This record gives sequence, C-alpha cells and structure tokens, in this order.
Amino acid sequence: MNQHVWKKLLVFALTTMLLLTGCHMGNRDLQNSGTALAETGFLMLRVNPEIEIEYDKQGNVTQVTGKNEDGKKVVNGYTDYQGKACGVVLEELIGRINDAGYFTQSADGSKKNIILQIEPGSPLPTENFFQEISTDVQTAVSNLHLSSHFVTIDSNDYDQKYQQGNTASPYITLEKAQEIALTDAGIGSGDAWFEDREFDFDDGYAVYELEFTAGGYEYDYDIDAKTGEILKSQVEKGDGVYTDDDSNRFDSSTSSDQNGYLSLEEAKAIALQDAGVNSADAWFEERDFDWEHGYAVYELEFNAGGYEYDYDIDAETGRILKSQVEKDDGVYSDDDLDRFTSVSGYISLDEAKSIALNDAGVDSADVQFADRDFDFDDGYAVYELEFYANGNEYDYDIDAETGNILKSQIEKNAIGTPSQSGNTNSNNSSNQSSQYISAEEAKSIALQDAGVNSTDAWFKEAKLDRDDGKMVYELEFYAGGNEYDYEIDAETGNIWKAEKDRAD
Repeated sequence: MNQHVWKKLLVFALTTMLLLTGCHMGNRDLQNSGTALAETGFLMLRVNPEIEIEYDKQGNVTQVTGKNEDGKKVVNGYTDYQGKACGVVLEELIGRINDAGYFTQSADGSKKNIILQIEPGSPLPTENFFQEISTDVQTAVSNLHLSSHFVTIDSNDYDQKYQQGNTASPYITLEKAQEIALTDAGIGSGDAWFEDREFDFDDGYAVYELEFTAGGYEYDYDIDAKTGEILKSQVEKGDGVYTDDDSNRFDSSTSSDQNGYLSLEEAKAIALQDAGVNSADAWFEERDFDWEHGYAVYELEFNAGGYEYDYDIDAETGRILKSQVEKDDGVYSDDDLDRFTSVSGYISLDEAKSIALNDAGVDSADVQFADRDFDFDDGYAVYELEFYANGNEYDYDIDAETGNILKSQIEKNAIGTPSQSGNTNSNNSSNQSSQYISAEEAKSIALQDAGVNSTDAWFKEAKLDRDDGKMVYELEFYAGGNEYDYEIDAETGNIWKAEKDRAD
C-alpha cells in the first residue's frame, strides 16, 4: 500500500468528507482535533471528467491529475498551474471542461452537476479556504452562463447507522439523496410524492434508488450513496400518453429539429430500412417513446411477411440499440432456419448441433433430438437444443451469432426416450469455457471483499448464470450470523452486487 493511500486510511475516521460548491461551509481545523496537518491536500473536481488537484499548505497547486479518461483529456496540455491558487486553477479547469463540451445536457435532459470534494486529512490553508474556492467556482460558472446544479454535503448529511466502530459512515442520508434528486429535477419537496425510496447495491455501487411523482410526471433517480453523484435520471409522462404540448419536453411526434430527438416517422424509417421491409408491407403493433438506461428510445414492433420485428432506436442519434426478428407463429421449420440464419449472419442449425455434440463428446449416430428451438434471450439469438445419447439427457444453449456455448447441462442415466425422461438435474458442464473464472475463484473474490474466512462460510448457492447479456456467478453464503449475496462478473471478476443482511 503506497504512502498516499495509507495516509488517507489513517485519517479517515478523524476527518469528514465534504462536497461543496456554491455556499460557505464551516472551517474544519484538524489541528484542534490533535492531528497534525498534512504537508499537502487534495481536491477532487467532478463533472464527468474527474480531476485531482494537489495543493500545499499555502493553498497553491502543486499537481493536477486526470483520474478518468475524460479527466485526462481535459488536463492534457495544461501545464501552467504550478504555484497558482486553487481557486484560479479551478476556474481554468471549469473553462477547459466547458470548452470540451462536457456541460452539454445529456440525452435524458438532465443537467451536469459540479462536485468539489476535499479528501480526508487535507489541510485548510486559511479559515476562509472553502468560501474562497466556492466563490471562484461560482464566478467561473456565472461567466460561462452555465446552469449546472451545485451540491453541498457536510458532516451532518452522513447516515450514522452505517458507522462501524471508529470508522465514519461513508454513506449520505436518504433525506440528502432526496434533496439532490429534487434539486436536479427542479421540484420543491412539497410538490413531490415518493413512491419508492430504497438503499441498494447496483453493480458494486451503494445507491439510493428513488421514484417520485410531481406535476403529472414520474421521476426515477439513482444517487451514489457515497458521493451524491446522479447515476441515473429519467422522467416520463405519468399516464404514458404524450400530447403535442409535451413535445417541448419530450419529442415523440415532432421532427428532429426540436429538442434534438428524431420524430417517430424517422425512427420507423430507420427500422424498416434495416429490416429490408417496405412501409406499405409493415403493420406496426407497438410504437412507444421511453427512457432505457439513460437513453431516450423509440420502441417499435411491427409485422411483415410472416415475421415479427422488434427494434429499439436511440431517439437522439438514430442508432439501432436492439433489432430482433422472429417467425410470426414462433415455429421455425428447417427451411425457415436455413433462410433466416443465412440472411441474418447466424450459424446454421446443423452447425449449432455439431458444436453441442462435440462438446458433449457424443457421436451424431447415437443421438436422438427431443427439441430444437431458435429464440431470443436477453437480446441474444440462441439455439436451444435438447437431445439424448447413451442413456443421458443433454440440454444446450448455443449463441447463434458466435457459436459460444451459453449453457450446457446433463442428466446422467436418464431414461432412454424423451417422452419418458424425468426432470433434469442441472449441473454446469465441466467443459465451461476457459474465458470465465472458476466458481472457486468467484467465491474467493466474494469472501475477500466480505472479510470472511473460507472456513467460516457456508455457501447456500454458487451458480453461473446469464444476466443482461453477461455471464455472472450468483453467490449466497452465511458467516458470523450474517447472510451475504454477491454477483461476480465471470469474465473479469468484478463485483456487480454485494449485500449483507442479518441472517433470520
């Protein structure tokens, strides 16, 4: 562990994380707590670019570092910061961020927040240090005519029930998360009714998931419980019906020159052209304007020539986010599959069968196929195959685009005919693709993150499954009177979900 990280850990329990922007915060003189001031301090500036600013005891900047890819782009070529006051450097950085286009509103209409965070243990050069750099930030924003929101999080905004021993709580309160969401939405607290307020872990992040209604609209926010950053913001018409008056805010029927969104007709034209279908031959079953994962999307379903088409079109760029086509009655003959897969670029049914038989180590002469189906699963075109050989029952899912084996199950000593076979006992194939980490590695990652010894843990579940197009290990185990629930990315080992509850 390097000296910088060790220093931050030592002082974490003695200091308070402060996010400040537009207003003066009380002075936190660490000398009064009996802890000597560090030689240098650190500020983190976040918009979408993340930039770390190191300063000395006089408040003059000694180093500027981009902490993510966007931050690195902003600071690239910025070298004349040495010895300048923090406030001056902040003004210059905000100008560079604006010039790079990062203050442009995102596709869901939300404005970018400016967050300025002082890292724990950093010295306060003067009593008015916070006030001075706050004023400098305000000046920069005013001069650039930006409408970005400012968030201030002080020591009173952290939820003390998450404090562990002498370690301060890292999570803000529910009330603060609600305030951040309402401020971003431009809604007064008295005008909003919260339908859902939940603290959860999402892809490894501690998140407040908030849903509220106001003025006939439904709002959906995810707020980072540590930093107060807005991870997701969506707003929809409460009844799902958009009038012409709504087009000033949502463009579901007007042309692309308003609000930056395509018209419905433009979205339909994109889908039809991609499908190779004439507009006169298509009957649209569904046409919807919605938000998905932060994107404004047209969701289109139409029928033509005995096939059903399902498209998601990015309402801002016209990019095709999803395209699926299925047989209208859901039943594919071998001729259908040959025609369909050759046009779509998918492997053939025979190729999918060959992949499954080769993996199972059985000869085609010994095989009796009970079922073969072509379907879409989480946006993937998949061959679902079930067959019998040598007294065993096999169940395979084959990716129709890549030929990868998505699922392989075997029931040993199954009764020899499909009509007589019993329920399948699912076991992950020992031939699992080498691109994935093993179940034991996934368990080790979860136990290490939870701080639990393997000898103290009892695993209730450890299975490999597909979630939103990714292969994930889903783990549940008990230790020390607690129940743990983890999801581990099977390719990278990243933790997607980590939850801990008292066992019943």
